[in-house]
Formats: sequence, C-alpha cells, structure tokens
Amino acid sequence: MFHLKLADDRKGMVRDMFRVLVADDEEMIRQSFIHFVNWEGLGCEVVAEAGNGREALDYLKGHPVDILITDIRMPEVDGIRLAQYVMENLPGTRVILLTAYADFSYAQTAIQYGVVDFVLKTNALARIAAPIEKAKQQILQMREKEAQLQKLTQEVEQKQEALFEKVICDALADMAEFSSCQNLYQDSPVFCQYYLLLCKLYLPAESQNDAERYRQAVSSLRELWQMAFPGDMSRTVLVRPRQLVALVPAEATREKLFEGCKSVLRAMYDFIVLH
Repeated sequence: MFHLKLADDRKGMVRDMFRVLVADDEEMIRQSFIHFVNWEGLGCEVVAEAGNGREALDYLKGHPVDILITDIRMPEVDGIRLAQYVMENLPGTRVILLTAYADFSYAQTAIQYGVVDFVLKTNALARIAAPIEKAKQQILQMREKEAQLQKLTQEVEQKQEALFEKVICDALADMAEFSSCQNLYQDSPVFCQYYLLLCKLYLPAESQNDAERYRQAVSSLRELWQMAFPGDMSRTVLVRPRQLVALVPAEATREKLFEGCKSVLRAMYDFIVLH
C-alpha cells in the first residue's frame, strides 16, 4: 500500500530550510523521527515520509530533497539502492543511513555511494543531529562551489563577448583589415562569413539623454535579433552610440534575412509606441 505523507504545509516551517525525506518501514521509528527531532532547531523541515524504499524512490524522482534519512533494510528497495540512485541522479542530495548492529558490515558497501554517515537505530534520535549538521555543511560547500563556478563562467563569457565586440568594432573601422581577416581565417568556423546589418536607433528628441530608455531599446533590439535569427553564430555588436551591427551567418537565405528584418522592425515599432 502506497503511503507517503507530505509535510510541506506544517506550521512554522521556513521555505529556505533544508528539506528532509524520512524513509523507514517501521512506523514507530519513522514517526519518532518526524515528531521528536527538533527539526526547526537544526534548520530543517521534514517534507515527506515513506513507508518503504519504493515510495521513497518514487518521491525522489519528482521531488528532490536536500537530505534523505533512510533505513538500510526495507522492502522492495533498500537504503543502499536509494543511496546509489541519489549519487547517480541527485548530486545536491545527501544520504544518512539508519542501521542495526547486524547491518553494520552490510552498510560498508554503501560508502561507495557517498553516504554522509551511518546512525545506529539504538538511541538514533539523540545521535542524528551530528550527521545532519555534517550533511548540511557538505551541501553548503557544494552550493558555494557551484556559485563560484557560475560566477567564473559568467565572467569568462562577459570577457569573451567584450573581446568579440572589440574585434568586430576594430574590423569594421577598417574594412580592408576586415577583409584580410576573412581571407586569413576563411577555413575557421569562428570567422565564417556574415551578413552585416547596420541598425540605427532614432529616439525622440526628449529621450536622447534618457539613459534608461536607451538601455531598454538596445537590450530589446538585441533580443529581437536573437529571436529573428536564432543560433550561436548570430550576434549583435554596439559599435557606437545608437548604432548596432547585427551579424547573421551568410548561410541564411535572402528571404529569411528580409523576413527577419521585417519582424524586427515591426517589433521595434510596437516597442516605441508602447514606451
């Protein structure tokens, strides 16, 4: 019988707390964990419970959690198989295994699946806090590394974009140099041939010095070009104030080019009317 109790709506819970799933086929142990552990004091909330491993697995497939506390021996799907699933599919989730003395040697096989800790069922309520804190620290460290990596990736992308724009601006300033670059790198996919479309922004007189309106117009034009000519090779470059150059790969047909230009013009007209 499927038995899974959601606990998201319990009073006093904070949305940014660590989300916990408790899985154990022994009702008394499961309810003891849910009701007698000071979850709020640990910065956690029990969002669901499962009466066997299959229920826990089904829940995890649709509702990833931060911490899974599971019995190592359960019907249908045991704790080790759950730990394996988490390692292979949920890198942001940490697993704590509940074991009996007789299970301890069996539990050693779970080490390869990155289990945070093992907690003996005897007096488990008093011992669960330390493994939870350990799991939280691992999660926070992982999140910090991901944030640093994302920041670094954004910085690299911004520098690449700035370098690309500088190359295009310098090349457009000297068409002879641009032609020589094309000839030199004509076999490179990076320097493939483009249609170059010059876009001039004519804002109302009272808005010429309106920095925010100008920024919105440039941003909107960039997005419109990207929608009209999707793909990694389609770019827009701000070559000077109120002038953009749109680069569209020459593989695009003239019909597609004209249709794209018309759609951008219509959308920009609507933008000007609305703003």
